[in-house]
Amino acid sequence: MMLVDRQPVVSDDTLKRFRGIGWRTTVVAEDAREALLRPDVAGGDLVLANLFLHHFDDEALRGLLAAAAGACQLMVACEPRRSVLARWGARLLGGIGCGAVTRHDARVSVEAGFRDRELSALWPAGAGWRMDERRVGPFSHRLVAWRETGRGAD
Repeated sequence: MMLVDRQPVVSDDTLKRFRGIGWRTTVVAEDAREALLRPDVAGGDLVLANLFLHHFDDEALRGLLAAAAGACQLMVACEPRRSVLARWGARLLGGIGCGAVTRHDARVSVEAGFRDRELSALWPAGAGWRMDERRVGPFSHRLVAWRETGRGAD
């Protein structure tokens, strides 16, 4: 498993726990798109993005998703849901003790979030991929893209 971030923020304890369950884990301090284009990453099983994609504009996201499609068999992303309910939820965070920074970040993230099939629309066109994109719970949006095998797929 390769953990990618521009800053190597994964603790030694976390790495030790991954290795304790038998996962070969490395931390790479690199831009995500560049990491996905590395030859040693191509053909991997899974790309997982958690609360990450909403930080990109459509053009940059299209490039990132194309790099992911070239690097894996399965992509799973969980992102903020852009909805009235999520907007209200972000406004109410002060009631559970969240500070100003968290409240601000929540509002900005919801506005930058996704709905409907917005992520699927940015996925590279081509045969061999199936998509499931939907609301998950009141505040989250999920994309699952998997490469079909057999039945004439690439």
